[in-house]
Amino acid sequence: MKITWRIVWYSVVIWVIAWLLSSVVVLPWFYLVTPILIFWVTFIYFKKDVLGLLGRGKRHDKILALGLAVSIVWFFILLALNMLEVAGPYYFNALFYFSDLRNWFLYPLVLLVPFIYCLMVDNRRLTKRRKKHIGRHSILGF
Repeated sequence: MKITWRIVWYSVVIWVIAWLLSSVVVLPWFYLVTPILIFWVTFIYFKKDVLGLLGRGKRHDKILALGLAVSIVWFFILLALNMLEVAGPYYFNALFYFSDLRNWFLYPLVLLVPFIYCLMVDNRRLTKRRKKHIGRHSILGF
């Protein structure tokens, strides 16, 4: 897995979306809107990559690895951008930054959403294959 500009760009998009949401959306709604938008960005990112892997024959085992690798890269890029934000003029107080739960809510989402999305895509592919094989055999599955 190599870091491409596309991975960096989407992690910056997630960071900007989270920053805009935290400054505009009222706190209780932030916890509902943020996962939806991160899932949307994840869907757009993986639309090309996962569908490309599904069409290549026996490369289905790479879907989960791709989801895990992208989530880890996004996590570290977001962590670096947030640490630059702490050092910047806006948050200059690190205690204030780390006491805000909205900042801590973003990290598990970025780690889990791409992996869960790839897990869902892989599971859907396995379910379709299993239904196709069961349909060819008898009722008992032999």
